[in-house]
Amino acid sequence: MNKNQKMKSQQQGWMLFEVMVATIIMMLLLSLIVPILSQAKQHHSIVQQRFQAQAWIEGFKDNLVAQWGKMFWKGCGNWPGHTITISPYDSVNLPQRIKNKSLQAHSDWIQGRLLGECLSLHTLNELEFEFSSECNWKVNQKIAFSHCHVPHYGWVESIKGKKVGVHLNSPSNALDIEYPLSGMILSNKPFVWYLAKGKSSQTSLWRTPLDSGNSLELWSGIKYLAVYPMLDTNMDGILDELSTEYGSFSVDSIRAFWVESLVTYENCKPDKNNPVQTYKTFRGDSWVYDSRCTFLTDFIVPMNLL
Repeated sequence: MNKNQKMKSQQQGWMLFEVMVATIIMMLLLSLIVPILSQAKQHHSIVQQRFQAQAWIEGFKDNLVAQWGKMFWKGCGNWPGHTITISPYDSVNLPQRIKNKSLQAHSDWIQGRLLGECLSLHTLNELEFEFSSECNWKVNQKIAFSHCHVPHYGWVESIKGKKVGVHLNSPSNALDIEYPLSGMILSNKPFVWYLAKGKSSQTSLWRTPLDSGNSLELWSGIKYLAVYPMLDTNMDGILDELSTEYGSFSVDSIRAFWVESLVTYENCKPDKNNPVQTYKTFRGDSWVYDSRCTFLTDFIVPMNLL
């Protein structure tokens, strides 16, 4: 082998050595970088889930305030004896309109009346009259004439196009009333809210009118739901009790609701190797869940606060 060939062979050997060293260095760097990138991706996913969870909670809370807030008329002439019923999914006293629905297990349903979903300003001169309205009133629907001193209660007698004919009962102090009176005519419509399978694969909160009409899907992603009334039992303006009992509660005594819910993340694939967890609700019920694709939340829904 001549001198040039020997030098060329040595150069090739050094090049091969440098490539091997560079490859080893790259492998070492990758072994360090890949876990860091994986951790960064996992952290980003966790942050995204937390933002998604917070946005979901705020949206759901606002939806409940909008839905249930109308059970608490803030003006004069609230409906006398108005109650809200909270019961479990397997109650024997299910409202007739949801008896054939597959209610979600381990969850509550709530029944109440929305006041003022339809309303109209009116000057009252007589107990039977007609007024014009674009709202969806129903024949035989109960109504109230909201007035701070002499509220009246009655029903819708007829509907002809946009003309709504109503009949109001004479108040007990009718002899002391001086007409005309200015106030608001309020609709009074009963609804029930419950969990059932939604239009997607997730469980949703639904609202069904108890007299007639279509059910409405309100909010999806709720796996379980528990509702507790926060009560002012002696009507002194101070919260006295968070009731864990089921039953009917006077609207006047309810100041807020405490809500517990188990929520499912969107587009999350459960991990079979992820251990399940158990949560005990305020009532002592057990909710079993996978923490990878579901999260727990509880919050106050303010209603009839003074």
